[in-house]
Amino acid sequence: MKKTVLLAVLALCMALLGGCTQDAADDTGVPQNPGTPQVIAALQSTGEAVTAAYYAAGFDWEYDALPVLTLDGRRDVLDLEVGDAFGEAVSLGENHYTYTGDSGEILCETYELTADENGTVSLGIGYRGSDRDEEAVYFLRDEQGGQYVFKVVLPLAVESVGTEDELVQLFMQRAGRPVLDCVLADDGAYDLAGVVIYEDDEFSPLCVAFVGFDGYYNRVGIHAGLTDDLPLTYLGNAVVEFSATGEDDAEPCRFAVEFSRDGDGVNFRVVEDEI
Repeated sequence: MKKTVLLAVLALCMALLGGCTQDAADDTGVPQNPGTPQVIAALQSTGEAVTAAYYAAGFDWEYDALPVLTLDGRRDVLDLEVGDAFGEAVSLGENHYTYTGDSGEILCETYELTADENGTVSLGIGYRGSDRDEEAVYFLRDEQGGQYVFKVVLPLAVESVGTEDELVQLFMQRAGRPVLDCVLADDGAYDLAGVVIYEDDEFSPLCVAFVGFDGYYNRVGIHAGLTDDLPLTYLGNAVVEFSATGEDDAEPCRFAVEFSRDGDGVNFRVVEDEI
C-alpha cells in the first residue's frame, strides 16, 4: 500500500514539473508546442522548407539545434507561412553573422512585413560579402513571449568565375545559347560575375545578359547588330559599352547599357551615341 502511494505521489510531481519545461520536440528534433500554430519557412528558388522551432517564454533557443535552410546562390526570397497567428502586421527579427578574417560581426535588423491574404510574408535575403560562409537567424515573437526560430546558411560562393571561358560556361549551363561576346565584372557590383552578349531570335536580335555568380541572369533586348568597332567593355558599377548598328543599318553606334537592382526588381538603362 505504501509503495502504491509513493508511486502515485512521484507520478504527480513529475506531471507538475513537466508543465514547467520546454515543450517536447517532434520526430525531427525541432522543439514544438502542441498549443501553438506552426510557422513554415521556405526559399522560393528551391522550395526547401522547414518548420520553425518554438521556444516558450523564458527559454533560450539552442543555436546548433535550430532548423536550417541553405541558400543556393547569393540571394533568394524567404517566404514565411504564419497564417493568422500574428495578424496582418508581422515583425521579423534577424541576426546576420558576417566575418572578416578571424573576427565576426552580428548585424541585427527588424523587418516590418505585411501578410498577404494567404497569411504569408516574404523577405529578400542574400549573402553580404564576407570572406567565409555567413549565417542568419530569424525569429518571430508571439503574444505570450514565445519565439519561432530558424536559421539560414549563406555559402561564400556557389560558383567561382575568374576567366571569360568560365563565364561562358556558367552562362551556357543556364541559357544554352551561343555567346557572341562577354566580359567579366571585376568589381562584383550587384554580385555580378560578368556580362554576356548573345542572339535570341524569339526575344531580340541582340541580348545583353547580366550574369550572377549562381548562373542566373537578367537580360535586355536591343534591336541592333553587333560590330567590332568598339569591343565589349565593362566600365564598372554594372555598366558596359559596345558598338552595334542601329535598326536602320546605318553607321555603327556606341551603346551603353546599365543594370541596377531595386529590392526584388531590376532596371536597365540603354543609351545610344555616335562613335
